[in-house]
Amino acid sequence: MRAFTEPAVLLRAAIAAAFAIPAAIAGYHAVLGLSQIGMPSLFWRETFAWVGAIIIGCTAWARMTVLAEPLPL
Repeated sequence: MRAFTEPAVLLRAAIAAAFAIPAAIAGYHAVLGLSQIGMPSLFWRETFAWVGAIIIGCTAWARMTVLAEPLPL
């Protein structure tokens, strides 16, 4: 449990979230805008927009955490 209380880990998580959350919001709006072109159903537009937001947010989170250096032992 000590690993999650260190300031460096919390700071890295905060920085990754600072990039991932806006990316997810932008992904939602981008996929929603593109889905309005070809889908008449509101349910499916929202479904695809939420799935797109989750995928893009997870991708941004993964890219930010991969770039972080491991903590020394």
